[in-house]
Amino acid sequence: MKERIVVKCVVNSNISKAWDAYITENHKWWPADMYTSPKTKQFIIEKKLGGLLYEDYGNGEGLIWGSIIGLDKPNSIHIKGTLAKEFGGPATTIEKISFQQVGDHTEVSYHIDFVGVVDDKTTSSLAEGWQIILNNHYKPYCENL
Repeated sequence: MKERIVVKCVVNSNISKAWDAYITENHKWWPADMYTSPKTKQFIIEKKLGGLLYEDYGNGEGLIWGSIIGLDKPNSIHIKGTLAKEFGGPATTIEKISFQQVGDHTEVSYHIDFVGVVDDKTTSSLAEGWQIILNNHYKPYCENL
């Protein structure tokens, strides 16, 4: 069983634009097929310490993915999440998304550490899913700003 996932992406954009695209504009590029429910209207990141990351179903309903436990604009965001049994848990996740300016591009790294029950199938699925989200959706959006 893997206890950590690391996914990386290189974006041909400066760190400020890469940060804003991920944190502020995710509703413009987040793939609808990565939502957990057909009721989801959008994915929300409340950009403050203690803020929530959640799927908004509307009318005060939705699914919380986690809460922001660290925020260092534009360098990193730390998230504490819950992986329910139906999604491969039960487990707690500690996630860190890092942004690093390297020349004229930004390196984005997504780390997930698990505490609890997570099998290899779940970690593989999450790694593949985040690779798709970052490289097929986030990266093209950033590079076309």
